[in-house]
Amino acid sequence: MSAPQEEIRQVVEPAIRSAGLVLEDLTVRGGKHAVVRVVVDLPEDSTANIGFDQIDSVTAVLSELLDNNPEATSALPHYTLEVMSPGAERKLTAARHWKRSRGRLVAVVLSSGKNLEGRIVSADDTSVELEVSGGDSNMLRYDEISHAKVRLELDKPKTRGQRGQEPK
Repeated sequence: MSAPQEEIRQVVEPAIRSAGLVLEDLTVRGGKHAVVRVVVDLPEDSTANIGFDQIDSVTAVLSELLDNNPEATSALPHYTLEVMSPGAERKLTAARHWKRSRGRLVAVVLSSGKNLEGRIVSADDTSVELEVSGGDSNMLRYDEISHAKVRLELDKPKTRGQRGQEPK
């Protein structure tokens, strides 16, 4: 049995966009007792965190949509719908992820093997500006980056590197 990911995507993606969110990922795993996992995020021009109320609201809408469109899930005898955000320590794999993470601390491994940690000052479609220790600034092209992820900060500074940060 093939997972009906595309059928489900066609049903849920317009509703996610209408809610002001972006469909980050959609996976279907399992057979008899499948899990339909939907990862949603805010648009790239927002640096705010997605709220539980937004997740709850879009979950209710998607659940109703899937119930009203049984052809999308007909290949799944039983399934559980999980709707979530990318998480606090998300991997940065696309330009929109970097844009969404402006002001956040990130750990970066360059293609050369060098490790960097810095705060995202700005990001565009091809590169990112990181403020590293000592206040130095590094411009990095995405094709120079092997992998990167947001670092969880419990005592996030309020002033450094937060240009473009939205008020909470």
